Amino acid sequence: MPPSVGGVLSIDVGQYDRLTAIDSKIRITGSSGYGTFAIGDSTNAFYGDDFEVPDYAAIVAGGSLLLGASIPATLARLNGQLDLGLSPQELSKLPRRPTTIHSGRFGIMVWGHAEISIGDDTLIQSKLTTFLIKSAPPTSA
Repeated sequence: MPPSVGGVLSIDVGQYDRLTAIDSKIRITGSSGYGTFAIGDSTNAFYGDDFEVPDYAAIVAGGSLLLGASIPATLARLNGQLDLGLSPQELSKLPRRPTTIHSGRFGIMVWGHAEISIGDDTLIQSKLTTFLIKSAPPTSA
């Protein structure tokens, strides 16, 4: 993304929306920006993704954030839920990948209500702090 763009994958308006990324590279090459923004009771889920961002991997304000590995059983479940169209052979060939976050400042910023689930082999590397809590504490699992 160019420097003038704020975020890569976000849900800015709506309610109960779902954003899912699997085995993706989420990168901002400019000097400022974030990877994802979860708002309005949205669920932003990432499985086996690689975040490389200058400011925040995720901002959560009234939404949910799920970070996990792209595990075959999880991908098979998502294949059915999201109608991805992957055959059993294609699913069996997908490697297990952890979600990794490399942030120049913060890992996850929380404003208000937030549900955050970090599982599997997720790795978060941030220069300042992993969690920046701006208001009410998050619910974590």
